[in-house]
Formats: sequence, C-alpha cells, structure tokens
Amino acid sequence: MGRQPKKIVIVGGGIAATSCVDEVYKLQPSANIVLISSSPVVKKAFQKVQVTNRTFHFGVEEAQQQDIPLQVQLIIGTVKYVDFLAQRVTLESGTCYLYDKLCLCTGAIPKSIAPNNPRVLTLRDTTSLERLCNALRSCNRIAIVGNGGIALELVYALQGCEIYWIIRDTTIGTAFFDEETSEFLWEVFEDSTRKDSYTGATIDTVEPIESFQEDDFIKEPLGFSPGPNWLYYEQNSDDKGKPLSRLRGLLSAKKVNVLNNCHVLSVHCNHVDSKDIFDSNIQPNSWPISVQLSKYPHSLGCDWLISAVGVKPNTKFLQSTPLLLYPEEENEGIVVNCRMETNLENVYAAGDCCKVVDNECSKWWFQMRLWSQAFFMGKVAAHSLLETGEDYSMYFELFTHVTEFFGTKIVLLGRYNAEALGPDFEIITYQTPRDIDLSERKLIRIVLYKGRMYGAVLV
Repeated sequence: MGRQPKKIVIVGGGIAATSCVDEVYKLQPSANIVLISSSPVVKKAFQKVQVTNRTFHFGVEEAQQQDIPLQVQLIIGTVKYVDFLAQRVTLESGTCYLYDKLCLCTGAIPKSIAPNNPRVLTLRDTTSLERLCNALRSCNRIAIVGNGGIALELVYALQGCEIYWIIRDTTIGTAFFDEETSEFLWEVFEDSTRKDSYTGATIDTVEPIESFQEDDFIKEPLGFSPGPNWLYYEQNSDDKGKPLSRLRGLLSAKKVNVLNNCHVLSVHCNHVDSKDIFDSNIQPNSWPISVQLSKYPHSLGCDWLISAVGVKPNTKFLQSTPLLLYPEEENEGIVVNCRMETNLENVYAAGDCCKVVDNECSKWWFQMRLWSQAFFMGKVAAHSLLETGEDYSMYFELFTHVTEFFGTKIVLLGRYNAEALGPDFEIITYQTPRDIDLSERKLIRIVLYKGRMYGAVLV
C-alpha cells in the first residue's frame, strides 16, 4: 500500500463523497480527511448488499455530523475557488484549506424552468420536497415537464388532480427506454389506473405570458439530492404529533394527459399573492400559473409546474482553471479515467460531476448519473487517493441498473438501448399478452450485435 497523504480533502455531500470518505477511512483509519459540504446533511449508503463482485444494492439515507467518523473533519461551506498550483481550496467565507490529495464530488445541479417563479417547483433536495408536499394539499391541476426518472415516478405517484405531462419526445421515458419498452410500460400504467386515467388534453386560454431562458438555473444554494427512495419522503410531525402523509398517496384518483412532441416556450405567474401560494381556497378555474407550449396556440393553466428537465455537473467554480472539463456544450463535467484521475496530479473526481473517458472501460459499460455509479466511483477514487494498486476494471465491465417505474421492477444490462452499436444490431423481444393478470405481465428485450448479446431489458 502506498504512502498515506498528509491531508485528503473531499468536496461534496452526496453519495460519491461519503462513499469515498468511508472507503478511505476503512483503508486508512488514521488518514487526515477533510469533508467540505455545502449542507450539514449528507447522503450515506446503508443496508449495502453485495450482489456480485463489483455490484451493490443499497439504500440512501441522510446523515448528520454525528454520523460522520470522529476522525473526519466536516466543514460546512461552499467552495468558491480551487488553486491547483498552491493545492488550496477557498470557500465563499474566505476560509482556505490546503490539501495533498483532492477529490471533487460536487454532483450535479438541476436545470429549472423559470427558477424565480414561486409556482415552479424543481425537485432536488428535501426542502423542495417539503414545498411539493405542501402544494399537493390544494392542487387541482399540475403540469410536469420532463421525461426522465423523476417525471416517470411523479406521474405514477401523484393522484387526486389533473396531470399534464409535457415531453419533447414521442414516447415516455426515453432517457431509459426504447419505443417498444415505453409503449409496454404505458400499457401497464393505463391498466393499473384504467378507471381513473384519461388522455386527450384541453388547453385553457389565459393572459399573455413572459418568456424565460430554458437553460436558467436555480441561483440559491441547494441541498443534496434526496435519494432513490425520495417518493417516500416524509415530513416532520404536525402540531398534533401525528406524522404527515407521505408523498405517495397524498391524493386520490388519477387523470393524466400526455402532451408529447412539444416543449415549454414561456411561463407566467398570474398575479397570485406569494403569501397565498399554499392557500386551499384558490378557485379551480383561476389558475395561478400559465404555460405556453410550442405545439398549442393557447396556454395551459395550472396550479403548479414541476420542472424535471435534467441536471448539469456542478463545475462552474472550476471554469478558467487548468482542470480539464468535457466540452461545455455537452455538459458532461470533469474528465477522468477509470481510476477517477483527472489531468492534474493529486486531483480526482467522482460521481455526477465527472465524465469517464477511458479506453479501458468495457464496451458493455457506459455512464449515466445513477446512485449506484456514484457509489462505486467514490470507492474507486478512495483507492486511487491512497495508491492501493486496486484493479478497477471490474467496476467498468458491464452496465447494470435495477429500478422501478409505474410499480414495475426493471433490470437494465449492458447496451440495453443499442447505443453506439451502429445499424448492424438485432432486437429479440418477448412480451406477455395484455389481457393476462397485471402481476404476470413481462417484457424481455435482447440486443444482439453480430450474433452476440450486448444488452437486455427485463421488465
């Protein structure tokens, strides 16, 4: 094992950062570790189950300062600048920390539609989930913009109000699925909510609206992502000491309208007093917010708009530094190899803030911003920091992801979407008939390339 560095500074409070901290502490209990987090609440993996040699199944929970090992110095602050020549990290407060080894795990920040509009919710941390829970108590119609995991889970979970789901694509879930799998999942969704769901949207005419820049970001500091079980987020107890309802099942009855092949042009808050944004007496026909869409001549009126249009790596403070970033127009973050090494000596990166660019990665592996990948990237970074000589190739042999959408378990393996295979691939699909019991519905999709299996989707 290599020489222990004098000081290891890890920046971030998400799963990549805490995974790195835990692994460094496990390998070198006497290591001098400084964890810099913008929030006093950090994310940690728990109930870790090792499925294969390099595959883990785990939950994510919030950890307070007392949950961090005593040997780890937790600093609450936001990094303003990193002087890589002097090996110094400077916080917004002006406090500086020297390092011998630095690992950047700053995660990603969400893009937001009209970030200053009080009726637009961008789900990223527990504070925004509290706002959503409050909003749902007096909600008649809600618009959801986006086609990724958060949007899919929200459409399935929210009930008791009209849902307008605004997507740029023809089919749902294109961040994860091909058209065939998307159609199968939508059938499952329709059958599971057949009595209440409907399609065929109508658009209300409202007043003219102001424009916004779609690449705007939330400007205030954000906490860290609430974790893969965010739908089961539970607020603090009310005045009577009884737990408040969880997000899932807050409302009853479901009405869903999918507005596909369109995007948001602008939004407007219809002069609703900000102090009344949670007022349950708002009349259903007096919509507090209006949304203009590219496909429709009139605007959509609703109570709330949920922005779930993706994230960008949190690397703005690293611009104009010698650290190599992936081309800005692609927004892929800090360039690292499969050892989480950057182009600078003694500087590493892991999790959503980085982009793995390495020929050593298997052709059956690719990067997505997933908790499971952030977890093992943090572990790999720890071994690199301590120069253990660990073989990292197993972590990058096969893309694997287990998730659940519309109450259905989904397993994604390898090049399941045939990405980067060119035109010479073949798809073999098996799915059960729609008329059988919902619990028995299955879809198996195999991707073949030159007679060899390159990926699979199991639903």
